[in-house]
Amino acid sequence: MFLNFWATWCPPCKEELPHIEELYQEYGKNEKDVIILGITNPTSNQYPYSQDQKTKEEIKQFVEENGLTYPTLFDETGEIFAQYGIQAFPTTFMINKEGEIYGYITGALTKENMRGIIQQTLHS
Repeated sequence: MFLNFWATWCPPCKEELPHIEELYQEYGKNEKDVIILGITNPTSNQYPYSQDQKTKEEIKQFVEENGLTYPTLFDETGEIFAQYGIQAFPTTFMINKEGEIYGYITGALTKENMRGIIQQTLHS
C-alpha cells in the first residue's frame, strides 16, 4: 500500500498528486497488487484545528478539479494523522502485504522515486 498524507495548501503535495494519479492508473486502479490511497485532514466546525484549511466538501472539489480518481480518505478527527505522527507534508508510507509499515518518507517524491519504493515494497 502506498499511503500518501497531503494537504491542499502544500505546494510539494500539489506537485506529487498528478504522479500519484498516473501510478494509480499504471498499477491497475487498486485492483491488483498495489493499493494507492491519499489521506487528508479537513477542517470543520467540530475540528477547526486540522492540518488542512479546507472543508471536506472543498477538498472533494479540489480532488475533482485536479482529475484525481484514486481514493482519498478524510481523517476528520485527526486521529489517523496523530497515529502516524504526521508532522510534514507530504508524507508517504509504504505498507507491505503483511500489513506492516515497510518505510516512510517525508517530502516530495518524483514519479521515479515513487515507482522505486513501490517496487522495493512489493519485493520485500
